[in-house]
Amino acid sequence: MLAENNYVEPQGKDMKVQQAQIQGPREVFIQSGSTIKLKCLVNTHSDNVGAVVWFRDTSELDYDSSRGGVSIEIEKTPTRTTSKLFLTRATKGDSGNYTCSPKFADAASVTVHVVNEHRDDTNTSTTIYPLYPHQFKI
Repeated sequence: MLAENNYVEPQGKDMKVQQAQIQGPREVFIQSGSTIKLKCLVNTHSDNVGAVVWFRDTSELDYDSSRGGVSIEIEKTPTRTTSKLFLTRATKGDSGNYTCSPKFADAASVTVHVVNEHRDDTNTSTTIYPLYPHQFKI
C-alpha cells in the first residue's frame, strides 16, 4: 500500500516486528562485588537483527572505559542472536536500567540494583536476590 511520501507500507505475515528478550525477572538485586550477567535473545535470522547495543539508562555502554570489566559475547545462528553482557566487580554506580537494543528489533530492558549486604540491629543479614544463575547458562 502506498502511503504519504511514496513510502511503501509492509504487508503480510512475514513483516512481524521482532522483539528482544532479556532472560530472568524484570528487576534484579545483586550484591556489590559480584558479576552482573545479562542474556538477551532475539529469535530471528541473524541477518535481520543487525548490531546489538547495550545501554545503562540512556548511555551506551563503553567496553573500553576506564571502569574496566565490561564485556559482551555475541552468538549468531540461522534462527537466533544471543548477546551476553558481563560487568565484573559490580558497584552501586552500576545500578540502573539495562537495555538490549538490536538495530532491527524492539529493545528489552531490566532494572538492576547493586546492593551492599549489611546487618541491622538484630544482627540478621538482609536478603540479596541474585541474577538467577540457573536461568543463565554460559
